[in-house]
Amino acid sequence: MSLIFFCSRNNYQVLEKWLERNEVPDGTVLLNLDVESTEEQIEYGSALCEKYGVHFRIAPHPAIQRCFEYAVEFAREQSIDWVIYSQQDTYTMTPNFFELLERKLDSIGYRPEIGFIGVNIYHDDADISQRGLGSRWMTSARTFLQLGDGWYRRKLGCRCDYSNFENKDFLAESIFWILGACHVDSFKLIEVDEGFDFVLGFDDMIYQMLLNNCYQVVLNGLNYAHDQSMKVGTGIQKKSTVANQERIRRFYGRTDYHEMWKTKYGFSFNFRKYPGGIWNTYIGRIISRVCRTILPRKFSSLDSIIRHEYREGASVKRSQLTELFYKHDPAKGPIKYLEEL
Repeated sequence: MSLIFFCSRNNYQVLEKWLERNEVPDGTVLLNLDVESTEEQIEYGSALCEKYGVHFRIAPHPAIQRCFEYAVEFAREQSIDWVIYSQQDTYTMTPNFFELLERKLDSIGYRPEIGFIGVNIYHDDADISQRGLGSRWMTSARTFLQLGDGWYRRKLGCRCDYSNFENKDFLAESIFWILGACHVDSFKLIEVDEGFDFVLGFDDMIYQMLLNNCYQVVLNGLNYAHDQSMKVGTGIQKKSTVANQERIRRFYGRTDYHEMWKTKYGFSFNFRKYPGGIWNTYIGRIISRVCRTILPRKFSSLDSIIRHEYREGASVKRSQLTELFYKHDPAKGPIKYLEEL
């Protein structure tokens, strides 16, 4: 048995769409944590959750990590081993998705060398439009330190080469945390940071796992759509950080997350190529697009600002595993498959 939880901040229309479109197995517990919504939205959300059998609670703190901690304790009280966080502008693409996910998580169980577990994400129109081509790796993982653009995805200029990936569960530096699962005993490695409300809050937890030499896992054959068009007409911006600062704060909390990350870890969370001053100019962005199109492999081999500052920074926090991923080239395939761990 597992627990799936959501964090809602004035966005219950989106949660309603998720509940209408997704089926979960009998016995799976659903939990919604309200994060600083208006009284009107709280009333709406409470009634919605009661209708669909979702536990409704007021979040103890707006930070995603504190919410995850609450969900873990909630799960422990009900003798549940796995906590699954899901964003709400999503839906399953694999039949019996959550049943299969639960079976896979149970078969893995608690392993001290594993942190978070993710799935294969069909991310927005570019990926979802390819669903008729059959199940295949799409946007499967995020990376901090490897060569490339910060992702494993099907996009021109991405370093990841899926022709070198087998259809197996693989070990990753990070997951695409549209959906992320964690065993309740693995979460003890997380030192909850209330500084990150939402943006980079999940990335921070995953980097903590890396510093504890824990791999993340991406499961094969479990496809989940992240369809941001589900937010259209709800008053929420389609992309979380593409809006004015006031609107971002209303739905996602703090906006100084980049500064917080660099202060904490000693390097910038910035995937632009180094040096940043060149690529941040208007002409630089045009050159970047042209290079990605004409010389994608060459362009992807250039260091990002993250990689440069990670390598050169005197106060950077590192581990044996972050060093392994820094040296890994995703053009060769994943660093390792789960069966090899």
